[in-house]
Amino acid sequence: GVRSLTAPAYFGEIALAGEPMRWPRITALDDARVSFLPATIFGEVCREHPEIALELCRVLARRLREAHEVPAAAAD
Repeated sequence: GVRSLTAPAYFGEIALAGEPMRWPRITALDDARVSFLPATIFGEVCREHPEIALELCRVLARRLREAHEVPAAAAD
């Protein structure tokens, strides 16, 4: 599906958890600054700051919940 992001935002967080993934096509509609964070560096940062890993878990849980809600809402 198509998803829009508004700054500040991020994508590709599943790859930070060490899971290989196929990247979707991403198009910036306005000027954008994009940064890449290798999973190895993310792991080091999480060891020093575990609250970052907890936030990633919250984001992944929210996105998983949203993914399951969309098909249910479409069926109504």
